[in-house]
Amino acid sequence: MQTTTATQSSATQPAAVVPMRPRRVRCVHDLSVLFPEVPSIAKHRGVSFPGYVDATAGGVYERIPGFIQEEDFLMEFLSFLINPKRFLFTLFGETGCGKSERVLDFYSRINVPVHRYVCSERSKMHHILCDLLPTENGTFQVIPKPLYKAMANGHPFLCDEVYHLDSDITSKLHEVRDRGEILIEETGELLKAKPGFKFIATANHNGLGDSSGRYSNGKVQDMAWLNGSYSFECKYPTAAVEIPIVQRTLEEGSPAFRSDAQLATYATKMVAVANACRAAMMGDAGPTTGRFELPFSTRNLVMWAESFVEYHFSHPNRSGSVHPLYRSLDATLARRACESSRNAIDSFVLAQFGLDRLIP
Repeated sequence: MQTTTATQSSATQPAAVVPMRPRRVRCVHDLSVLFPEVPSIAKHRGVSFPGYVDATAGGVYERIPGFIQEEDFLMEFLSFLINPKRFLFTLFGETGCGKSERVLDFYSRINVPVHRYVCSERSKMHHILCDLLPTENGTFQVIPKPLYKAMANGHPFLCDEVYHLDSDITSKLHEVRDRGEILIEETGELLKAKPGFKFIATANHNGLGDSSGRYSNGKVQDMAWLNGSYSFECKYPTAAVEIPIVQRTLEEGSPAFRSDAQLATYATKMVAVANACRAAMMGDAGPTTGRFELPFSTRNLVMWAESFVEYHFSHPNRSGSVHPLYRSLDATLARRACESSRNAIDSFVLAQFGLDRLIP
């Protein structure tokens, strides 16, 4: 009989072990220990902050090596987080200036999972909140999406490129912003966020449109949506922040960047090139015409440094070949630029390093 066979089989075969999901253990973190780069945090009234002991239960983003939090952002973000009546915080600024990274780094230090969604012009409400599958008895099965999971678990929801959303979507999110709840009309469920939920959004402009012309796909938002949000304008890190990051990257590639006097200056000069490119990109506040079109992020700087170490020490540098400084920057950024921008980048490198593009 089949039952007997199954019994005999189970007697001779080891039972399958179903791994149990590790349980999250709550704790309170001392932020003055977790954020040593911001000494003034010790004066903040919310210096102790709830989180989890570790990241073993999953969903926690990996810590960004060497990431340095900005004092102004951290102070304003903490003021928002400890206010139980406010749910929406928007970070806006240039591409590549670390908007999402600020948020992910914060929550990675306290071991809290982040539920994340990147918006596009095709995004619909069901992509963000939940899918609904009809069942045989006429009801719906709810398939949670990032916003639903965040509210149900009391975790943050990170909504990148939020101003790509149409106003008919953001209008349905007003209740989430104001009261931390949303009605799922098809099921009648009033989803109420558990403590710890926050709606954190990122965008390239402040919601009222982009006068520079660089982010024309970002939609102008209804003032009713904007009025209920904390906001913070993110800018590129200062040279004092970026130089140690680039220096560490170079030294990890070769100790020569620490011991050789000339190579030890390269991090400072590379950051100066990046800032010159950023200045050319941002220009003035008016419409852009023929300006530098590529963002030069800290990530680009690190990639340039990594690539330069490889080209400098591992590739033959013959007379007439492209200098490793230029070649590595071509590979990590400049080849995507138009001809006039590539020429501008070359001029910035020449001004800082005094080296021609081609090796003599």
